[in-house]
Amino acid sequence: MINFDGLTSYVDEQRLPLIKKAVLGGKTVGLINLQTGVKKSAALNLINVEPTLQEGGCGWNADGTATLSQRIIETKALKVNIPFCDKDFLNYWTNYEVKVGAGKEVLPFEEYFTSIVVAKINEKIESMVWQGDTEKGAEFDGLIKILGAANAVTAATKSSAYEAIKAVYAAIPVAVLPKASIFVGADTFRSFMLEMVEKNFYHYAADGADVQEFVLPGTNTKVVAVNGLNGTKSIVAADPANLFYGCDMLDDAETFDLWYSKDNREYRLAVQFNAGTQVAYPNEVVVGGIQ
Repeated sequence: MINFDGLTSYVDEQRLPLIKKAVLGGKTVGLINLQTGVKKSAALNLINVEPTLQEGGCGWNADGTATLSQRIIETKALKVNIPFCDKDFLNYWTNYEVKVGAGKEVLPFEEYFTSIVVAKINEKIESMVWQGDTEKGAEFDGLIKILGAANAVTAATKSSAYEAIKAVYAAIPVAVLPKASIFVGADTFRSFMLEMVEKNFYHYAADGADVQEFVLPGTNTKVVAVNGLNGTKSIVAADPANLFYGCDMLDDAETFDLWYSKDNREYRLAVQFNAGTQVAYPNEVVVGGIQ
């Protein structure tokens, strides 16, 4: 009888790093504010203080306001369940890596297999963080839908990436401007960069580097390419700290397991986590786009 107990050593040893890479490894998630410890929903407790400057002198004259408010970040429980039979791999290019003979109970492609799963989960979360819409079958609402239902600043759409990005930049509230970034899809970023070349704005890396950020000429504001906005033609300007991604990551609510099921005679991969997004101050975010 073959002993399959040793076939999940990689996942056993890397379970915590793997779930973190799967849930927190997307580009946008790494740029915006992370709210952990969210089991299902949690309040973003916000406070806005407006002090009043008064004429100096003796006495006490109370003045100024402190406004408390909340926005709720809702997360959705998600999972990935994948079964696969090791015998199926014997018919393809992976067969040289599968060793099922006595004394050769190893699964060398386990690390490769799980790395693909992690990358695909990253890809799906990245898209949902921006484009998620529960009314269209997504697991949770993304930032575009949340901003569309809130009082975000709206910039006029334009016919080109450069003009649309300029319109969004011009609409950024002055108080937010020093911390703001402009997020666009990789497709919009490509069009933007081509326009920069056509306009002779040659301040870019010309050595074949994979450029994913570019400072809008004449400003200090970065234009950042994120795959989550691909295909949308949407452009979002915000302080990244104003955008939130919520998850748990504090206990065993998140799991990443790979095991051999003797009952089913197959390997099974199970990934379980929760995720959601929210915007603290929608009125400090600008939304625009390309016609």
